[in-house]
Amino acid sequence: MPLGEVLYGEVKDYDRNKPQFDIDGYLKSIGEFGSYQKRFFVLLVFLAVIDGFIVVFTVITSTAPDHYCRSYQNETYNPRTNTLLCESLPTEENETCQTVGQCQRLVDSDGNVTIGECDLGWVYDQSVYHSTPVTEWNLVCDKLWQRQVSKTVHMLGRPIGAFLIGVLANKYGSKPVLFVNVLLLVCAGLLAVTVQSFPVFATAQFVTGSTGSLVNIGLIYVTELVGPSKRGTVGLLYYLGYPIAAMFLSSVAFFVKDWRLLGIILCVIYSFALSYMWIIPESVRWLLAHNRGEEAKTILLRAAVVNKATLSVDKLAEVNRLQTATTSENYSQKTYGLMDIAKKPVLKKTVLNMCLQWSVTYAVYIGLSTNTDFLAGHDLLNMFLTGLAEVPALTLTVLFLDKIGRKTTSLCGYIVAGIALALVAIIPEGNNNLVVGIAVTGKFGISVVFAVVCLYTTELIPTPVRQVGVGLCSAFGRISAALTPMLFALGEIYWWPLPYVLFSSALCCGAMFLCTLPETTGKDLPQTMEDGEEFLSREGSGCICSWFGSSYQRCELNTPPTHVILANQSDTIRHEDATAV
Repeated sequence: MPLGEVLYGEVKDYDRNKPQFDIDGYLKSIGEFGSYQKRFFVLLVFLAVIDGFIVVFTVITSTAPDHYCRSYQNETYNPRTNTLLCESLPTEENETCQTVGQCQRLVDSDGNVTIGECDLGWVYDQSVYHSTPVTEWNLVCDKLWQRQVSKTVHMLGRPIGAFLIGVLANKYGSKPVLFVNVLLLVCAGLLAVTVQSFPVFATAQFVTGSTGSLVNIGLIYVTELVGPSKRGTVGLLYYLGYPIAAMFLSSVAFFVKDWRLLGIILCVIYSFALSYMWIIPESVRWLLAHNRGEEAKTILLRAAVVNKATLSVDKLAEVNRLQTATTSENYSQKTYGLMDIAKKPVLKKTVLNMCLQWSVTYAVYIGLSTNTDFLAGHDLLNMFLTGLAEVPALTLTVLFLDKIGRKTTSLCGYIVAGIALALVAIIPEGNNNLVVGIAVTGKFGISVVFAVVCLYTTELIPTPVRQVGVGLCSAFGRISAALTPMLFALGEIYWWPLPYVLFSSALCCGAMFLCTLPETTGKDLPQTMEDGEEFLSREGSGCICSWFGSSYQRCELNTPPTHVILANQSDTIRHEDATAV
């Protein structure tokens, strides 16, 4: 820790606003990623897996298998060639066998063959799914909009849940909010797979979507749990939960073809996370920020014991003083929120920038993840491949993140994804395998950006508003993701590469704004609002001349140089004054 700082202008000492306990320093002394952190990391990754299951299950329930009008009762699906279609099905006006109406059928009345509506229902291809909500409620033809609405309603629930979870976790802590969140997820999941009404199903989908932000709780906990040098690696490994979920669930769905049974299996899996209420401790940083030093002390000492670390006398004394420190004026009972972010000009701009980053990243990531049914080929295989593409993406990111930094890594992902998705527009129609390959490449690039941006956000926002700040960014991201089903629907109607071109343009915009953010690699997490504002101002303006001493101050350029005080000197002066008194 530096001892002081030579500044031009007014000298400001932020020590009065900084917590007296250095959590990152303590983590370095007991092990930045020891046995204690590893145990809870494995448990927390399960939250990312759960959110991945939610996303993939939404894709499965909104998928429409190949279908055509039923000509007679008990008709079974039979893949139809152009010859068979010419002989048995009507064709669209001015077309040959290439385009056949799926919402019409031939009606033979006394030898007169006419075109009629699908009054007998539809025959569905059951080779991939035996049943889905689409096949049960016939969400095709004139009900096609309901299929898109069910997916959009689910996506709209996610930003609302992200914001509420962030606000509530910031006020009441992660543990109770996580427990209620998982309980709602299990109840809504069971309701969705047992009802016989589509409106009730759509409502359950909305609630399920609102619970998906439990992944943010896990991410924040992971980044606060480990030391600065391990934060990047652990934060990225956390997001391996998504490809694990995509590959696992698509494999299970290959054998469990009934969507209701699959949903019940998932609810049983979700319920294991209810035990986290009694297994995982509360965030130490949150406890210290909310005047609960005794609980924080117990957790910190437990971590040292599990990691088999030997604490120095001074470090042990610091931990034992937590009860006293948190009752001092350095720790107020104030609950921070969005208005506190708005009062800090540099932090406000940074949070708005991150809202843009999440909006772009989430739209592309979720768009490529949840709309695999628009790609040619086997739905489940496409789902598996897009999940598989994330594994090498995250692996390479882990290897280079701490070497080249958060910004450079994100920019590389932006470039790969932007170029790949732009290429889709110039591929001649009919090259289905090439389109799938390029889409998977785009998923590779956006997976890098997605994981880094989420980690980046937790490192830029200070502890008092970290939950609510991440929740706000996540809400913006999920709102943009909610629009992607409609984008793909427009592409299906007008020009199929349309969503990919829009994605590529958005990625270019996101990359430009990303360049304005400070680098956080290897830096301690900001613990107070002043910490966060000072760090963002310093890294952005570059007006710091030198570092000395145990405290730091911010440049004030509106005042001419008056005097220079080193922090260690001021500490001595304060000590001498106290002695004199």
